[in-house]
Amino acid sequence: MNKRAQAAVETLMIYGVTIFIVMLAIGALIGFGVIDLGRLLPDKCDISNALSCENYNVGSSNVQLELKNILSKNIQAFVVDIEGEGNDIGIWNCDPGQYGALDIDGDNLYTGAGEFDAGNGILVNGVISDVVSLNNCDIQVPSGRKINGLITLHVWPVGSKINQTVTGTIRATVS
Repeated sequence: MNKRAQAAVETLMIYGVTIFIVMLAIGALIGFGVIDLGRLLPDKCDISNALSCENYNVGSSNVQLELKNILSKNIQAFVVDIEGEGNDIGIWNCDPGQYGALDIDGDNLYTGAGEFDAGNGILVNGVISDVVSLNNCDIQVPSGRKINGLITLHVWPVGSKINQTVTGTIRATVS
């Protein structure tokens, strides 16, 4: 009986150590980027409130978004900026995109990079925007690979000089 127990314990130890070594090897391959588990995750674009991602495309030189107004108010303008998240910090390098005209009573309220044009008009509640482009991107990820980012939106409702800041995340395949 004692030899059987010893054989069982030795078998469990051998298989346990073998499984542990295999797990360490897989972890090392993932850590050094040989195996990319991120490509198995689906593309997504989530924004907390005010706007929702309806359609999006990430290319090596620009990002295009179609956003739906879910703020319950009409929006006169918004600014979109995307920064890298996690291991992707610093690899988006896009100019902010804008929608609508932001000049209220002669005051240009947006103090970030870029200027507004008046081409888009008001984004009515429940309506999808025209394509908003973030141009001059230098996305440093090869085509076909996933990229992660944090979306920051500054939203100005109609008649308001105060903006609301909305954040979200994006994970997309670079085309």
